[in-house]
Amino acid sequence: MAKVCGVDLRPQAFGPGSVAQTSAARINVIVINVGAETEPRMQILFDRASLAYFKDAMLDAMTEFGGRCL
Repeated sequence: MAKVCGVDLRPQAFGPGSVAQTSAARINVIVINVGAETEPRMQILFDRASLAYFKDAMLDAMTEFGGRCL
């Protein structure tokens, strides 16, 4: 997420249960850490009209940094 989002989402700064409203890949999003201390998992809420664009941006970033979809 660091490639597309300016909020510090590292586990020590954005622990389980944390919520942030920010911009990611140039669209407004809400990021929720629904994971655990050992493995953070993010739910990302955004306008559904942006799905194709945001999906491509996220998949590109995840491929570059070894992320994965769950």
